[in-house]
Amino acid sequence: MDRKTQYIIKTLSRTKRKDYENYVINAIWNRIANKNLKPVTQQYVYNNRENQHYFIDLYFPQINVGIEVDEAQHSKTKEYDVDRQEAIWYATNKIIVDPNDSYVELRVQVYDKTFEEIEDQINSTVQEIKFKLENKTLDLWITDKEEYVQSIKELSVKDDVIFSSIANTCNLIFNCKYSESTGGRRRSYFTPNTFRNNEGLKNYKVWFPKLAIESDGILRAVSRGWNNRLNNDGSIIEFNENKVVSVSHDYVEILVSDEPLRFIFAQSKDPLGRFGYQFIGIYKKTKRIAIEHDGNYAKAEYYEKVSDICPII
Repeated sequence: MDRKTQYIIKTLSRTKRKDYENYVINAIWNRIANKNLKPVTQQYVYNNRENQHYFIDLYFPQINVGIEVDEAQHSKTKEYDVDRQEAIWYATNKIIVDPNDSYVELRVQVYDKTFEEIEDQINSTVQEIKFKLENKTLDLWITDKEEYVQSIKELSVKDDVIFSSIANTCNLIFNCKYSESTGGRRRSYFTPNTFRNNEGLKNYKVWFPKLAIESDGILRAVSRGWNNRLNNDGSIIEFNENKVVSVSHDYVEILVSDEPLRFIFAQSKDPLGRFGYQFIGIYKKTKRIAIEHDGNYAKAEYYEKVSDICPII
């Protein structure tokens, strides 16, 4: 089975336990009949106007259109069974809705509707999407990671590429020759060997963190006490629960140093089960701040994103 077919089957089958939703989503996808349009089911959304997180039933990232299927007692705060690693993927691939965003949400109401009324809504939604597709060149739907990386000069955070391992990431992006047993396999922060002879990358390192996951409203560490938090604005807070340094609630220390910039690839698993590392940006440590922990405040490192682009060597 080729990779695109495998993706389509897996993503459209994620709604199989929700009868109405499954029917509407599959009907819309098949009636659009565009093999270059990528569907994403149960897409994570953050609305910063309302400070609200929720999932939408179907999303087309190339045209920034989401579709909601309104069933009986429908709620925008729908909960899905998301494991800890998938939650990282959702956090790094979320849609941020703001007043200046071009995101469009379409709705299909199925409760208290006849078959004909549901069909009319589906067809209307399909026509609206087809209208958006007219005279539009769609961004590439990446199915072959290696082939895609070889065809570009830089990687963007918007590229849906997950690398299988730390060694695989460094080999494809930074032209290293690591085997799976070397190249920082047991380390998450290091300097790839190709950086040493590259004048433009001498002040850079790579970081492959495991990010904290929200569970029951609490951010929890997932690796040896490291509670590394990805904020909604894209910044990262680094904090180790096993090495707490207490500070006041208003503690801020601005840093002026030559510490290397970091290419950050967060460890995650996408909803289709692909596990690995995804590029989330180039970061710089700019300050130390106080974060709440167990009712007190602790010192934490603050990293600011400085670029969404990673050069390919």
